[in-house]
Amino acid sequence: SHQAIADLALMRSIPNMTVICPADAVATEAAIKAIAEYDGPCYVRLGRAAVNVINDEKTYEFKIGKGVTLSEGNDVTIVATGVMVDVALEAKEQLKKDGINARVINIHTLKPIDKELLIKAAKETGAIVTVEEHNI
Repeated sequence: SHQAIADLALMRSIPNMTVICPADAVATEAAIKAIAEYDGPCYVRLGRAAVNVINDEKTYEFKIGKGVTLSEGNDVTIVATGVMVDVALEAKEQLKKDGINARVINIHTLKPIDKELLIKAAKETGAIVTVEEHNI
């Protein structure tokens, strides 16, 4: 009853604020390291829910402002952030059973958002669905 669900929208409205929402423990650690070297204010939203580890700690590279394509697909793009990335990957598997090949993109940085990646995905798949847990 006391969970803030408007925090992402609120923090995105602050000028020069960078807003990050990592998907798992590996991304969280990488994000904190990137923020330590970043010149500017940052807000990091962390979830409480247990999620699967999505990223390989040996190969994962976190870049502020750059989304990560987790799986390719050509029918639809599912864009998610934070703990909802795990849900998006589950949705991809469900859609596959119905013959729908979904691309999944992890947008760990909501501000600045990776416009180039999103526009490219929209052009290539023709549809984008977002999986979020907040108010706009």
